[in-house]
Amino acid sequence: MRVTVTFQGVPITVVGLDDLIRNTRAIGRPQDKRDVRALERTRAASAEAPQDHPAKAGAARAARSTRRS
Repeated sequence: MRVTVTFQGVPITVVGLDDLIRNTRAIGRPQDKRDVRALERTRAASAEAPQDHPAKAGAARAARSTRRS
């Protein structure tokens, strides 16, 4: 899924985290396997962060400025 976020007033379209993990896993190179582990840790940490945590605040801002395509 593509996600559009606004960064410094400029809309930017990026791949969603789940799709990025799936695509990176499919490539299967050793570096990609390390990247998948790091991305999964990032996803888990973001899910576990308290609501007032900066990561959640950033995610909330991104969600407000996000338009799914």
